[in-house]
Amino acid sequence: MIPLGRDWLVRTRQHLTELLRSMPRPRWDRALSALSGHGPWPRILLAGAALAMISWYLLWGPARVTSQQKVLFEVLPGQSSGVIARNLKEQGLIRSSLGFRLLVKMTGSATRLKAGEYELAPKQTAHSILGHLLSGRVKSYPFTIPEGYTARQIRDLLASRGYIDAERFDQLLREVPFTHDFLPAHNPPAAAKGFQPSRLEGFLFPATYSYVKGMSEERIIRMMLDSFAKLFTQEMRDRAAELNMSIHQVVTLASIIEREAMVDVERPIISSVFHNRLRLGWKLDSCATVNYILQKPNALLTTVDTQIDSPYNTYRYAGLPPGPIGNPGLKSIMAALYPAQTDFHYFVAKNDGTGAHDFSRTFEEHLRKQALYQGR
Repeated sequence: MIPLGRDWLVRTRQHLTELLRSMPRPRWDRALSALSGHGPWPRILLAGAALAMISWYLLWGPARVTSQQKVLFEVLPGQSSGVIARNLKEQGLIRSSLGFRLLVKMTGSATRLKAGEYELAPKQTAHSILGHLLSGRVKSYPFTIPEGYTARQIRDLLASRGYIDAERFDQLLREVPFTHDFLPAHNPPAAAKGFQPSRLEGFLFPATYSYVKGMSEERIIRMMLDSFAKLFTQEMRDRAAELNMSIHQVVTLASIIEREAMVDVERPIISSVFHNRLRLGWKLDSCATVNYILQKPNALLTTVDTQIDSPYNTYRYAGLPPGPIGNPGLKSIMAALYPAQTDFHYFVAKNDGTGAHDFSRTFEEHLRKQALYQGR
């Protein structure tokens, strides 16, 4: 029992009197008179109010009022409110598991607590914490897919953070029939021995996303495909038709531009080189396509590399490869749709640390620039 001395009662009565006086309502006049009077009732009323406040605090008040700590708390699917209350108490987030269970019962929210991972604080009241668990405001983790990443690189990135099971992710890329209309019906032919590209390659749009604990691999893939679907507007579809290209062909070309271009302003110019060569029926001679076969970046390809027999080797086969060699960003997609108007057919890296290229109209001019920049 907490002792209630006369001094404590006097101070409490003074505080309550000031509070009541600050509320200009005539109906409080009698209550003020009663509290300022004599006899046992003022003490009984104040003691009851104090007991109610103490009870509220012990049952539902903050576990630690001054704490700035954040605690990750997980509610598992199907978990009972009793187990949740016990776990909250064990993690120092509530003062009383009994109080939390009573609160859940009084609010009729036992079946409405949402599973997920929450970021909670010990300075929250039990009511505030319950509000979080009812709202489903779960903790999210942002992640960014860099432009040009292949499906394999995306898989490795997500697996390294523990967001996916790599084997399950690969299986979904190969087998699950995603139904977006821009996707090819089948996986493209093998790029190299033991390397089967996914039909989703090119359409896992590079952007920043939010991961929520427990999110499935299929949902993550759908999230990226949906981003591409929103990005590739009807106007862009109409432009592809003007170029007599399918969406798949546009994305395939954009993926090559993404890998070749290091400077944004050059993307439409590099696109013009490839468009010019395609129009003439030439081979694209893109190092990026060979690197896709090799699955590792080589700044300078060898003659053996350029002779690899693969439909993705644009040094051996004319036209576009069977599919994208990565997942291009919006700038490269727009460059593929809207190339600059040039008569360039070649480009070579300047190797000056800027990532810039020099462009040529003729093969003889190109050879001279190769010798200048690359010592060939």
